[in-house]
Amino acid sequence: HVRCRRQRQMCIRDSDVVSLFAKIMSPWQPRDLSTSNLSYSTSAWMPSIYLVDEVVMRSAMIAMDNDSSHHAKMTVRNLIDHHKGILHFGRSGMGEGRPYIEALFKKIENGLLRHIAGGFAPATQVNERQVTTKPDGKDHPILVEVLKDLIDTYVTSHNVTSRSTREPRSPKRIIDEHLASGEWVWHAPGTEDDVRNMTVRRMKVTIRGSRRSGVPPLVYLDHARYRSCLLYTSPSPRDQRG
Repeated sequence: HVRCRRQRQMCIRDSDVVSLFAKIMSPWQPRDLSTSNLSYSTSAWMPSIYLVDEVVMRSAMIAMDNDSSHHAKMTVRNLIDHHKGILHFGRSGMGEGRPYIEALFKKIENGLLRHIAGGFAPATQVNERQVTTKPDGKDHPILVEVLKDLIDTYVTSHNVTSRSTREPRSPKRIIDEHLASGEWVWHAPGTEDDVRNMTVRRMKVTIRGSRRSGVPPLVYLDHARYRSCLLYTSPSPRDQRG
């Protein structure tokens, strides 16, 4: 299962969501950690390392919450067309339906993110907001690439360690045992095309221009004009939707 989760007070766009899935469907590659001076565990691992028929295995179900970026037309259409499988939106505020992945996010929050300068535990119905680090975040701005390095090294190390006393197996061991059992593993042909098309935005636009006035065909979009040699093969009416 793949779980998408929004982060409070962040603006997540549909393009961010589909970009995430394009990465999920591609083999994992270690990041260049020269900027952060971090290092991977010697046994660092991600599920997308494993290939079946030379393509990455896919999740049978995508579990998503009800963030607007998850319900966006681009997200839903591209996931259905290019990731396939089951797209499941859980009930709002019902994290119990995804206990393992919610536990992982909680572990990342408490074991990693709250120790970054400016970290805090948000207020709840029973507790007030609590500062978890002494350094002030204003004095230690976050470098996005270093933060990505930090999370990647943390998660790839987590994947080869025990999850809890209730489940002593690591995520890697669970998947290894599943593969060794010979049970069903879903993968799909045409993965390279699906990865490429996952981030394509499709929309209806009006093609403008005039052969009589010598105005070449063009498209106005987001305060910009776009031209393409492909538009010259379009029919001749002045305004056409396509």
